[in-house]
Amino acid sequence: MSKELFYDSLYTSLNHKGEELCGDKVEIIKTPNSITMVLADGLGSGVKANILATLTSKIVCTMLSNGVSIEECMNTIMKTLPVCKVRHVAYSTFSIAQIIDNQCILIQYDNPRTLVFRNGVNYDYPYIVRKIDGKEIIESHFEIKPEDSIFLFSDGVIHAGVGKFFNFGWTLDEVKKHIEIFYKDNYNAKALSSLVAKACNDLYDSEPGDDTSVGVVKIKEKEIVSLMIGPPVDMSLDDEMCEKFLSTKGYHITCGGSTAHVVSRYLKTDIITNIEYHDIDIPPTAYMDGIDLVTEGVLTLHKVHALLKELNDVGCIDYDYSNKLDGASLIIKFLLEKSTTINFFIGRALNPAHQKYDFPINFNSKFQMIQEIMDELKKFGRDVFVNYF
Repeated sequence: MSKELFYDSLYTSLNHKGEELCGDKVEIIKTPNSITMVLADGLGSGVKANILATLTSKIVCTMLSNGVSIEECMNTIMKTLPVCKVRHVAYSTFSIAQIIDNQCILIQYDNPRTLVFRNGVNYDYPYIVRKIDGKEIIESHFEIKPEDSIFLFSDGVIHAGVGKFFNFGWTLDEVKKHIEIFYKDNYNAKALSSLVAKACNDLYDSEPGDDTSVGVVKIKEKEIVSLMIGPPVDMSLDDEMCEKFLSTKGYHITCGGSTAHVVSRYLKTDIITNIEYHDIDIPPTAYMDGIDLVTEGVLTLHKVHALLKELNDVGCIDYDYSNKLDGASLIIKFLLEKSTTINFFIGRALNPAHQKYDFPINFNSKFQMIQEIMDELKKFGRDVFVNYF
């Protein structure tokens, strides 16, 4: 029986040089069995373009996700967008990717052609061209498959490098080749959008001459990762916590020495400590039969939080952690490369070691850090659930 599918969706944007606001806007609405992503590119740049793009993306995304036809969406946009006093037009291009029950609909108006990759190779999807209110629309319908990746672009992508590295910018064929060359199966939607956006930024020599946005929907089979962090506040709950933790499907990670000992007693198995340090700042991992990853607790989680925050804040594609073997990098790989749903099993027992005056993280800050880790994971589009004991 095939697994249920998950729609991993994120985007990366570059602002026009000298502008605080991006003239592109990406809107995403998800339901349990569908996703609608709209990338809108407002006329010009700066505040006016941002307003045009924001209105367009929100109107189209909201209406389409509620079953309204594209014809009605177009009509509403034309009546709603404010008219530019300089150009005397109200204009925003857009690209739409909507998936409902694994059936994909692509709608494109005046943006660079949407690209679809199937297992890292360009897929020539079927399409028709039709007119709505005098506007030429490209429309496509096809069934998506696991590991398909859908790329939506604003025209800043194909303008990259104009006058610096290319006479006419970065062509769509070159974008296609770039993705095929550097695509990796373990890249999530954030990594894939950054893969293209970073190349654009390089071609602009870090001074984008146009707002540039890349939105990606990657189709993944649903995978669950569960983390158990800390023993329960009452020792009588040890077995109950372990039973609930281990009864979840998917991968299982324990964080903290006390946590590992609680699980090892429940499983009646030994903990084998790894004495090799892969990072001097992160304690070694361990091995336990029946558990996918055993790590130290607070110091490792502190590094996990820092990595997740950096990846979200900077929007970088520094995925060097994929080749590292320290506990924090291994946790990140499970959370970002394997998971679509993440369960946290949090024990509230007080660890005396955390109360020492020279220990960098105390009891309260530990729980705040775990909450912030969950918040960062939600920014990556992960479904996050928490259980306290």
